[in-house]
Amino acid sequence: MRQELETALTLAMQAGRATPDERKRIMGALKDGDARQAEKYIPTTEAAAILESCGKTVFRYEQRGLLHAVRRSKRCIRWRKSEVEKLAMNGVAVSSP
Repeated sequence: MRQELETALTLAMQAGRATPDERKRIMGALKDGDARQAEKYIPTTEAAAILESCGKTVFRYEQRGLLHAVRRSKRCIRWRKSEVEKLAMNGVAVSSP
């Protein structure tokens, strides 16, 4: 499907006499769209395993603004895998009382 879309866009750009800069922007937007679709969402248990913590801690990170939940329903909560991995790599700053 992606190849067909790319071919159709290329033909449309040639027919419309798009400039090389316009072609680059269109093809870049096509690639950016693929990147957004590739985002993976994981359940709380998997996020907790990546962070080496428990599920309650994941929700505490959300309250502190370190993570953002994607709520599909009241009981179906998912987390962006890239965001969880980034937090795991950078660590969490501990605030003193």
